[in-house]
Amino acid sequence: MTSFRLYKHAVDEQAAPPEDVGLMSGQPNMLFPNQYAWFIFVAALDIMMTWTVLGIGGHEVNLLADAIISYRGLPGLILFKFSLTVFVILMSEFIGRRRYETGKSLAEWSVAISTIPVVVAGVQLLIFAYSF
Repeated sequence: MTSFRLYKHAVDEQAAPPEDVGLMSGQPNMLFPNQYAWFIFVAALDIMMTWTVLGIGGHEVNLLADAIISYRGLPGLILFKFSLTVFVILMSEFIGRRRYETGKSLAEWSVAISTIPVVVAGVQLLIFAYSF
């Protein structure tokens, strides 16, 4: 039994990956990965809901987003939305490394605020679906 433990221990040490390997080696971990995952998910939902509402004859309320949609269509909307998403994540990281609680609040409020247009679009789609 003892030899098995020694062997297993030696295998575990050899199989463990080095700590400093890969593209992001030496970089600190992200501070708020759960909030970022939700933020990206809600941003993707926002794009899908916006495009669906526009497809049934709705209008974009955000003037800048409306101009981008008029100029570049869906690819422009995707690029615009995810550029803003990357900006918010970078700002949350930047602020969070100086003031942790403030950065966390920014990440959490970003998710909450981004949920509002998704919910509004969902209600609009429900109203549209039940109006026939």
